[in-house]
Amino acid sequence: MYTRLRKGFIWDFLESAEDCGIVEKDEGFPCRPFNLYDGEKPLLRVLYKNNEVRVECTHLTCDGVSVSKYLNSLLARYFNLQGYEIEKSVNILRYDDKPEETELDDYFYRAAEEKPQKKNLSMIDSPAFLYLRERKPGYLQVVKILIPIDSLKNLIKEKYGSCTITEYLGAVYASAFLQLYEKEGKEKKPVRLAVPCDLRHFWDTNTLRNFIGGGRIEIKPDKNVYDFMDVLGIVRREMKKVMAKETQHAFVYASVRYLELFIMKLIPDFAKKFALASVAPRFEQYRWMHTSTLSNIGYIKLPPSLADHILNYMFLLGEMEVNRIACAVAGVGNILTVAFSAVNESTEIQDFCVGFFKKDGLPVEVKTVN
Repeated sequence: MYTRLRKGFIWDFLESAEDCGIVEKDEGFPCRPFNLYDGEKPLLRVLYKNNEVRVECTHLTCDGVSVSKYLNSLLARYFNLQGYEIEKSVNILRYDDKPEETELDDYFYRAAEEKPQKKNLSMIDSPAFLYLRERKPGYLQVVKILIPIDSLKNLIKEKYGSCTITEYLGAVYASAFLQLYEKEGKEKKPVRLAVPCDLRHFWDTNTLRNFIGGGRIEIKPDKNVYDFMDVLGIVRREMKKVMAKETQHAFVYASVRYLELFIMKLIPDFAKKFALASVAPRFEQYRWMHTSTLSNIGYIKLPPSLADHILNYMFLLGEMEVNRIACAVAGVGNILTVAFSAVNESTEIQDFCVGFFKKDGLPVEVKTVN
């Protein structure tokens, strides 16, 4: 994580950062873009404000699982210095331990060594339904919804059968976009949610590098009106496809094969970027392959000695180049935090989700950060 980007002739590459002064007082909006090339600091920030600590980084170096371990380890060390004894845990790394070679491994290449059964995976989709609200420069609005996990589990068990928390949240989120069809008379392109997947579920590795796969939930507009059970049924079927190892193996294989194309290894970096910039206008519609992203980092199991010090734990997506809104989820203790990040001031999607949760009887708490 203590690396930054440097330009190369064929590829850009990561190198060790010289300036590790990454701790700052939080005085700006969350998830500010990094300057990828200039300076000597790593692509990593640790921000503090009152009793809040936030770690910000990029997918160039890690993913949500590994950055959560970094944050947990930082908090554990802080409380150790304050005189508290924090138990060891799989989600806490000790600062004085020597890293294991497997933790440093880029497992994408290892996972791609074996050819998958499902080989023909298209990396390009048709355009999705667009949620276009006016972008506000230098702005990120954060809406946090805090939900008791025991109440959510009871609701799902009693009302929706055996669906998972991610499936329930995905159906609510998709419904928020579907309800805009009638309100705005939009052209009915599919509502398609990108759903990142932790590949450690399928491969036995403790890598701390970026090891996230790709998936999607798609609701095609073949009906005029969808009720929630319709949407939930579609989301459950789509999630079963996403969470299959053969689907993720095909994604990994296709990603690595693209990087290993003979032509990609010969053409200089400036020529690749020029070529991409030249053809980009023709393929502008394919930038909109997803309506939004729903990323659930899952339940973060911490020892009571650390969990007792934490009020809530928020996972947040930023730097939204194309989509105007994203949703990220994390749970710790008995609180699930559903966090919406948006680059505009509209809250219609967030309001729909809050209203749905309340109608379902969930005792939610809502906090907004502008």
